Parts: sequence; structure tokens; C-alpha cells
Amino acid sequence: MNQLQRWLTETWGRVDSLISPDGSYPPPLIAQQGTELAGGLSFTTATLPDAIDTGIWVNTLYVAPTHRERGLGTLLIEHAAQAASAFGLQKLYVFTEIPALYQSIGWQNTNTQHVLFKSL
Repeated sequence: MNQLQRWLTETWGRVDSLISPDGSYPPPLIAQQGTELAGGLSFTTATLPDAIDTGIWVNTLYVAPTHRERGLGTLLIEHAAQAASAFGLQKLYVFTEIPALYQSIGWQNTNTQHVLFKSL
């Protein structure tokens, strides 16, 4: 987990805690190739696009450069939806600069640019 936190901080600067302090979102997902950490995905809570309620969002998705273009990002996103569903959520949200990745596996656009959701 420490290596994932370092990668995220190096990539985006400050990021929310990977572990929910109050149990309000699922724990992070880790991708490994053999015994090597290949990437991870974390969740957070944030205001929904309607600006009224809060919801659970994919906070970070990171795949190490040496493991990219192998489908690990897609697998992490699919497992995130499963984890969110098992957590009892109805929808999962993401703000992303790469919406095509999410759209290719069934995520839908909201009325807010770069924000997508997955019904669970």
C-alpha cells in the first residue's frame, strides 16, 4: 500500500486517504503481476453532480508504466464496480480525463463534463 501511495502522490500531489477513516467507502483495490505491485484504485466521497448529495467516487486509478496496455486499468475499474455493489451502493462515479476507457465498459455520461457513472 505504501508504494501505491507514493505513486499516487508523485503523479497527482496530495490525494485523499486510501482507507476510509469512517468506513464510508470500500478499501482500495490492488493489482499485482506475480509478487510485483502493478497498480491500484481507490475510492472517496464527494458531492454528486447534482450538488445536493454526496456519493462514492473512484478517486484514483493508477497502473505502473511497465504494466500499462495490458488491461489492468479496465480490470481495476470492473472490480471497483463489483466492490461498490457489494458495499451496497447503487451508483459509482468518476471524474476522468480518459472517459473513453470507462465508456468502453458501460459507464455513462452525466450532464457534467468528464464525470461518468456506473449503475450497479
